[in-house]
Amino acid sequence: MTVLAPQKTFTADNNSEALNIRTLSPADLRAAVLDADEISVVDVREGSRYASGHISVAIELPLSEIELRVQPLLPRPTVRIVVTDDTGGELGERAVRKLLEIGYSDVRLLAGGIDAWRAAGYELITGLNSLSKALGEFVERKYHTPKISAEELRRKIDAREDIVILDTRPLDEFHHISIPGGVAAPGAELLYRVFDAVPSPETPVVINCAGRTRAIIGAQALRNAGFPNPIVSLENGTAAWLLAGYEPGRNETAKVGAPSVEGLARAREAAQTV
Repeated sequence: MTVLAPQKTFTADNNSEALNIRTLSPADLRAAVLDADEISVVDVREGSRYASGHISVAIELPLSEIELRVQPLLPRPTVRIVVTDDTGGELGERAVRKLLEIGYSDVRLLAGGIDAWRAAGYELITGLNSLSKALGEFVERKYHTPKISAEELRRKIDAREDIVILDTRPLDEFHHISIPGGVAAPGAELLYRVFDAVPSPETPVVINCAGRTRAIIGAQALRNAGFPNPIVSLENGTAAWLLAGYEPGRNETAKVGAPSVEGLARAREAAQTV
């Protein structure tokens, strides 16, 4: 995760003379993460180690993939970088050297690695999507994003009520399993396409995903954009639909089309209010 702000270099200077690797203590890293300047923390462990517990702002960048992935992730070579591994040992040292060889100028190793971070009493995040899911929960609680249960949605579908179901997941997820009658509208393009997808301002709109997060973010983004229709998120998504014992759609291909000239103009205007 990169936090954008004016550049500055580290002031700590804990050098390992034998290895010529500059290090940063857990306390100094925590202070650097909380200050107002840009910093990138990269976790270079392989396999499932990142998911087992990582610093909240760290991005996963395994040592074996650094050359392939680092430049799109960190386009500015002067950014402050802190490398983390399990113990601040050979794996992290190799990653620091590799980043320096590529051309990054301000690279440090977390002294003692994740073990030292934990020993200092600082928290670790488990799982791959913890921060994004936490954001979804925060948004729902702060904005009181309306939601609908799978059972209530099923009743509306069975009653043939006028309702539009927009699925914010990527197309491959939508093709695999979906809510019957749902239409693919990937989240990044939801506002871009939605005005033509729901022509009547009276039609209720249900935003769904596999679980909760993307539906909450999609529904609240439309609400914040001033989209005029009643909008709710499907609580717990297709997972809740399956757990309720309802038959899902499979191999569906319905997709919201590109916007009309008028739809695009309305989307651009709405985007300014988000």
